[in-house]
Amino acid sequence: MTARIVRIESLAIVALALAASCSDERKDLLAPQAPNEMIGLTPLPVPLERPPRFPGPNDFMDISAGGNHTCARKFNGDVFCWGAEGEAGYEKLIKIPTLAFSGAIQIAVGNAHACALNTAGAAYCWGGGEEGQLGLQVGAMIGWGSGYVLGPADPNYAYNTLAPIVFSSITAGGSSTCGLAATGVYCWGAVGDYTKPGFMSIPNLVVTGGNYSWNGFAQIAIGDGHVCGYATGNGQVMCWGADTFAQAGSDPATAFYYPGTKQVMFAMNTGITSGASRISAGGEFTCADLAAGSVQCFGKSVDGQLGNAPAYWFSAAPQAVGGGMALHGVAAGNRHACALDANSEAWCWGYNYNGAVGNGTWSYSTSTPQKVLGVSTGYQTNGATVKFRALAAGQLHTCGIGTDNHIYCWGNNYLRQLGTSLVGSNGQTLPLGSGWVPAPVLVM
Repeated sequence: MTARIVRIESLAIVALALAASCSDERKDLLAPQAPNEMIGLTPLPVPLERPPRFPGPNDFMDISAGGNHTCARKFNGDVFCWGAEGEAGYEKLIKIPTLAFSGAIQIAVGNAHACALNTAGAAYCWGGGEEGQLGLQVGAMIGWGSGYVLGPADPNYAYNTLAPIVFSSITAGGSSTCGLAATGVYCWGAVGDYTKPGFMSIPNLVVTGGNYSWNGFAQIAIGDGHVCGYATGNGQVMCWGADTFAQAGSDPATAFYYPGTKQVMFAMNTGITSGASRISAGGEFTCADLAAGSVQCFGKSVDGQLGNAPAYWFSAAPQAVGGGMALHGVAAGNRHACALDANSEAWCWGYNYNGAVGNGTWSYSTSTPQKVLGVSTGYQTNGATVKFRALAAGQLHTCGIGTDNHIYCWGNNYLRQLGTSLVGSNGQTLPLGSGWVPAPVLVM
């Protein structure tokens, strides 16, 4: 299951005075405000416009969901998490959103671990490390832990490491973590070494500039055992790792595996040869935003997670979600996925037996996108439809950042994945670990 990283900063042109006072490119801007009112009795030839608003310290900037937990980052660098995860080196059930890290510029959540990237490009991870996904020890696994990720292995001295890598971005999924750096893609955990099934407990250089004429990934995403990215420049999607259900974009009947493994060679081309502008990897499927304004998915589809009707067992050929429906901001969960339409409203498809699709039902899966309903008390939908800026999908739940800067979640809540208590039909708060809700509930 994939950590679904969603950053919502966007670059914008501001007044020269503002530009001169802020040189940190990571402090990107949200959408601009409306134009100024006309001033005075004489109309101006062109209405004045306010400069784009800088995010406030408490504005949520990105959100990422894992197996049974979720984390969200504020502009001030504070990271809040909730659900079942590891914190400060031990397993813990967090009932409500709790501060987990400060000073982050990006977050990434896997099945049972989470990571944050600070302003210096250093990665810090916490939670479950049984397959090396925390990157904290050389040649050893840890049950639960936390700390800064080590550097790659020192080729001259066993059990020593080189200086830590400076990463430009980080992503997590399943029991794996990867980071983008100037020298290539480094991974640790279950997908840390593409040459054999297993793990790598510290960062390992997997893809470099010399691999298949690759000239750099703009973004990467991790599923349960596969990694995909889209190339800088042309937006071509390339994957490596597990491909049992074509989740790496290769037909399993004809795929070339690394000798002695079921691992597809790294950076193999998929059916999306150009135009990708965002990518998200699910449990055993992959989805991508296309610059043309639609979403395509490939891989396993037994639960309808490719978003096309009728559902297939699997498909190496990319399938247009909703028949080419105008969507963006795709977030792939373990067996379901969600995206936004032009009105910032959420649509989901795939596995829905715990309400993760958010359409008010929980008794079937769907291979066609379903509109997410309005705010719920946990028992019935009773509010207006939520407009979102970003989405994240976990194993059996979904969360998003609303345009009102609140966090909303829906789906399974047995491990407090929704970050809040639910309300029963009698109006009373349900006990911890009770139920699920097939529509958004307010988290914070």
